Amino acid sequence: MLADLAKTLQDSQQALIEILEKSTPEHVPLPARVAGKRRQLPTDWPRIGGRNFDPKPTDLFKTEEFRNAWKPSDVRRACYAAGCFGLRDLGKKLSMPLYKVSTTGSERVWRRMDELNRDCYAALFHNGEAYQNDDAGWDNWFPSHLYPQRFP
Repeated sequence: MLADLAKTLQDSQQALIEILEKSTPEHVPLPARVAGKRRQLPTDWPRIGGRNFDPKPTDLFKTEEFRNAWKPSDVRRACYAAGCFGLRDLGKKLSMPLYKVSTTGSERVWRRMDELNRDCYAALFHNGEAYQNDDAGWDNWFPSHLYPQRFP
């Protein structure tokens, strides 16, 4: 039964990929009450890394071209996993933990949380026909402590 479920999910994902590869993303206007506050970029990001992203292992970092171009830096980045009540509520509906994982300047984590709060980051979603704004819980972002229970 589990193998059947995995096969069904795999087939569904492949079908979605084929649909996305054949169609051009359409511009859907933002709701009037948020259109003046947000920029809508003509970004096509239905898949992480874009449509042509190939997640297979690569030797790119071993090439001479990369080694010649790479220069050490003293710039530090902070990696964070952020949460908020809106993401918590969405995670409950999906029965899985959800976090916004990203990076920022090493001393900017709390400033970045303020920016996410001000923007109500992720409050906008597409319902299949138009963008909708879900105001509840998207203005209280905070860096989370993650406690892994098992290795990847």
